[in-house]
Amino acid sequence: MRKLLILIFIAPVFAYTQQRVPHFPIDSLSGHIQYRLKFDFPGVHKRKIFDVMMRWFSTNASANNPVIYGEDEARKGINALLMGSCDPDYQGITKNLPSNQFELKMIVTDGQAVITISNFEINRGGEMEPLENFRDEVAQRNPNEQAAKLSIPGMTAAKAQALDKRFANTDSDMLDNIDQTASAILRDARRYVKKAQKKELI
Repeated sequence: MRKLLILIFIAPVFAYTQQRVPHFPIDSLSGHIQYRLKFDFPGVHKRKIFDVMMRWFSTNASANNPVIYGEDEARKGINALLMGSCDPDYQGITKNLPSNQFELKMIVTDGQAVITISNFEINRGGEMEPLENFRDEVAQRNPNEQAAKLSIPGMTAAKAQALDKRFANTDSDMLDNIDQTASAILRDARRYVKKAQKKELI
């Protein structure tokens, strides 16, 4: 009974800690964080697929939506590179976080479209840093997830601890924000494709 009571009190804390650093999807080849979504359109020409997918970008303009910065048509497929930013105020969940960028790549071949979101970079004091480095830094913090201890003359220990915790939470919120933004973009693409198929656009 005593062990059961201990587990009841510890479980919520453990679950909360696990949510602090999202389980990002990792590409097995590069080892980098990568979100991937594949669509199959049997018998559909690549140009038709590409045109429908590009309408998704143009009709869903928002802070989360990528902007085209290059397009390349190859022999076997069409490749679109897009740049986007993780919304620093995603659905009102987080506040006052710096914008973070990512690359969205879409490769279209006959009968298929593949979207990948990768190459995330974190804005830290005006300098961009790979998300992998930042994630590992947050994950390796001490168990109470506080940032580096602040030492400000005249500040009480309680205030310094509260400030430390606030900074640590901001870092964790940023990771949550990036995961939510990337996931939302792919969910939006999935919804758009379903609507396009119902309207027989593709």
